[in-house]
Amino acid sequence: MSFKVGQKIICVDDSIPYGEVFRDFSYWIKKDQVYTVRRYYYMSLLDTYAVLLNEVRNPPIENSLLGKVEPAFRAERFRPLEEDEIELKETKELEEVL
Repeated sequence: MSFKVGQKIICVDDSIPYGEVFRDFSYWIKKDQVYTVRRYYYMSLLDTYAVLLNEVRNPPIENSLLGKVEPAFRAERFRPLEEDEIELKETKELEEVL
């Protein structure tokens, strides 16, 4: 599965990783929360795809191979938001305003 910049995605796994990795994140994702893809790329060191999100920005950390980088979330923690889900979310938001 791949994502595009600007695409709406929904978190399906907000479990906290074991070990030191979680320490790198000042802000964490929440299950069932909708996010917007800011960047989608392949992390060869971990052999996985990753996303950066518009709604969650973490301070850069020092990486011995890459220099300062923002920690990214594994793409497998998300799924695309379906069109009917977007419409339902917009309707609920409108009802809350009224």
